[in-house]
Amino acid sequence: STAAEEAAAESFWNRENEANHTRRKDISGLPYVTIPLADFPMGIYDNPELKKYEETLQSLAGQKILNLGGKTNTDLCDENYTTLCRTIYEYAECLKKLGHDAEAVRVLEYGISCGSDHSGNYRMLADYYLNARDSDALDRLLIAARALESPRQNAIVAMLEEKVNA
Repeated sequence: STAAEEAAAESFWNRENEANHTRRKDISGLPYVTIPLADFPMGIYDNPELKKYEETLQSLAGQKILNLGGKTNTDLCDENYTTLCRTIYEYAECLKKLGHDAEAVRVLEYGISCGSDHSGNYRMLADYYLNARDSDALDRLLIAARALESPRQNAIVAMLEEKVNA
C-alpha cells in the first residue's frame, strides 16, 4: 500500500512538473456556463436562507464560469464553478425543505445540465424521480452521471444504480 501511494504521489508530481513547463493555452473558446436566473424562483419566497443563495447565484451570473471539475490545479481550477455547484445544491435543498419541490427539481436539473458532480444533486433528484415514478427522468439522470468527467463519477453512478435497483 505504501508503494502504491508513493507511485501515485510520484506520478502526480511528474504531471505537476510537466504542467509547470507547458505553455499556457487559450481558454477563451471553451463553453462558459450561464446561469438561467429567469428559470429559477428568484425573489418569490420570503426566506432569509433562500435570499442568501439567490444573492450568490446573482453574483455568479455576472462572472465567467467554466466547468473544469475533475481537474487538479495541474489541469486548471475554477473556483466560481465549484461555488456555483455547491450553491445550486444548497438552494435546491432549501427550496425542498420549504416545500417547493418543483422549483427545487428545476434548480437541480440545471445543476446536472452544467455538469455538476455534487453527489447531493444526483441523490435529491433520484429520490424525487423515484417518488414521482418517473423512470424516464431517472434513466436520463443515470446517463448524465455516466457521462461525468469527474473523480466522483463512479461513486455517483453506484449510488444511483443502488437507488434504482432497491
